[in-house]
Amino acid sequence: MVAGLDNDTINNRSQVDNSYHSTNAHLIEILRNLQKNDEELIHLIKRNQIDINAFNDEPVSGIVTVQNPVRQPILITDIIATWTVNQPVAPNAVSSTSPQIGLSFQTRGIVTPTTALQALATIVNPPSGDYYITVNSYLDGAITAADQDNIQISWNGGSQIIFLLQPSNANAPVVTNGPFLIGGINGVNSLIIRTTNIPSGTAVYHVDVILTPVAQSISAATASLKVGGRTFQLNYSTGMFQLSGLNSGLQLDNNANANAVTLTVAPPTAVHLEICGEADYRKMDRL
Repeated sequence: MVAGLDNDTINNRSQVDNSYHSTNAHLIEILRNLQKNDEELIHLIKRNQIDINAFNDEPVSGIVTVQNPVRQPILITDIIATWTVNQPVAPNAVSSTSPQIGLSFQTRGIVTPTTALQALATIVNPPSGDYYITVNSYLDGAITAADQDNIQISWNGGSQIIFLLQPSNANAPVVTNGPFLIGGINGVNSLIIRTTNIPSGTAVYHVDVILTPVAQSISAATASLKVGGRTFQLNYSTGMFQLSGLNSGLQLDNNANANAVTLTVAPPTAVHLEICGEADYRKMDRL
């Protein structure tokens, strides 16, 4: 017998202690059963899930879309997007062209023009910004006075023009005009080297054009990713975007407004897009 406590008190405390331990043991058993049930439920769910993988490439336009390949919502787990950084817009395929110099654009043309404002060389839709332009030119063939100083630079749809000097003597040496600073190219229209007036129709015009962007002047390139109905702005300079093991609830539905992932990069360039996800196999209706 403990000093100061009678036997009844000791027995009562012992019963309370035993009841406490019994309750804890019971709670632990319940938690274990819940965990087991959760594991079985997760296993059952995963057994009914099917992995989805879809990808697409676009070599030129800068826009690529991956559609939901099944008629069932997909829970997205991974997104991989890549693009080529700083790829200039290609020169006009009709013109005789040489490779671009770094971030500059270069194109050549050899034309026997017969009309005023006839294109001699074209750079298609250079990105908006300010540029330095240099035009090297010479004439051969049967040259007349009509061919003298008969070359101009036209941009922004012809709203802005620079007239170039071009001697009309036969077999003239190459004449260099520029570099000139042309500001405010709108990124929508082509830059065209063309005749100003009606030429002789017998002279052959040779032109070589180099268009070089002024540092920091070209409008910032952009990259964005649209997932279903949500759009995310990406860091263009990295050339890639990747998310793995997503648990954010992003999903593709099977309605027209939210059934695809689209990568958009400007200026246009080569792009690649791939998505991975899961769909409920029991409800899936393959296209």
